[in-house]
Amino acid sequence: LSPVLTEKSTLLGAQSKYVFKVLKGANKLNVKLSIQKLFGVEVKKVNIINKPKKLSYFKGVKGEKSGYKKAIVT
Repeated sequence: LSPVLTEKSTLLGAQSKYVFKVLKGANKLNVKLSIQKLFGVEVKKVNIINKPKKLSYFKGVKGEKSGYKKAIVT
């Protein structure tokens, strides 16, 4: 569980929505309970998004950007 700091996530913060990178095996209930335990707040809603792997090329060498799962917590 780690926060995601991007331009989009800071704009969501104004709407009381916070973005976290979570483990691949995490589900909505796990995320909700861990946020409530860590920060001592009440979570109303959790949305989970899977970001797939992406192919990338660097100096002609093919590689992969690792995919991850992120949660938007309200």
